[in-house]
Amino acid sequence: MKRIIGLLLLFTVLSCKKQSEDTLTSSDWLLESATVSPAMTIGSKTSTDYKNLFGPGSCLASNYTLSFNNNGTYTSGSNGALCDLLVSTEASKWSIDGNTINLSGSGGFKQTATLANKSLTYTSVSTNNDVTYTIVYIFKAKSR
Repeated sequence: MKRIIGLLLLFTVLSCKKQSEDTLTSSDWLLESATVSPAMTIGSKTSTDYKNLFGPGSCLASNYTLSFNNNGTYTSGSNGALCDLLVSTEASKWSIDGNTINLSGSGGFKQTATLANKSLTYTSVSTNNDVTYTIVYIFKAKSR
């Protein structure tokens, strides 16, 4: 009986991983929101809306999208002005562990995201002028 329960548990875990992977690779992930705390000032504009803080033509505000490939690589891009200058030639990689997505890329970039209910979320922390900012990025699945 213990063996049967153990096998069922193993198959359940493996099927959840495959389901999460299929969810991730079958859609493009459009940035829905990016919220910064505390509010950040750029020029004369102060806001917690990090996605739009740099203006409507910025790379984050212009359909910033993540696309995950079955081979363990992913791309990111946008159609804002000069966004093509941010494209890296180094392969960005992803791996999955349950609902946790591990992302890595150029310049030593490493990030952990969470996948839940067709939503991908990650948090970034940075310090600028002795102020620590926390930015929460939320991506939503969009059919390819």
